[in-house]
Amino acid sequence: IWECIEKFEDVFNIDPKRKYITGHSMGGFGAWYLAEKSVNKWAGLGIHAGALWYEIGLVSEEVAEKFKNLPTYFVCGTNDGLLSINQTAYHLLKDAGNPTVEFVTFSEDTNILPVMLKTCICG
Repeated sequence: IWECIEKFEDVFNIDPKRKYITGHSMGGFGAWYLAEKSVNKWAGLGIHAGALWYEIGLVSEEVAEKFKNLPTYFVCGTNDGLLSINQTAYHLLKDAGNPTVEFVTFSEDTNILPVMLKTCICG
């Protein structure tokens, strides 16, 4: 991952103040994990129904403290089995004093793809 990012930055003119990391499901876990290892590299973090249960220690007050100045955006379906762990992470960030953390839920289904398509395409 880090090599890929470095090569990408070598080839393209990337504004370091506009680098965001995001992921869906296991990718949401990956984004959370990588952001925790490199919080100062990112302008923001997006977690879309993140499988944050995968490594329980990563959803903690200690990690939330690291993220307290990182704009973070959670999206999860109200029927999604990952809702609870994502809400826990959200509340930890709020409790740590993150003023820019947001949590959005949708109720159409547990799958975020139709919601994303409707939002992005039909706006």
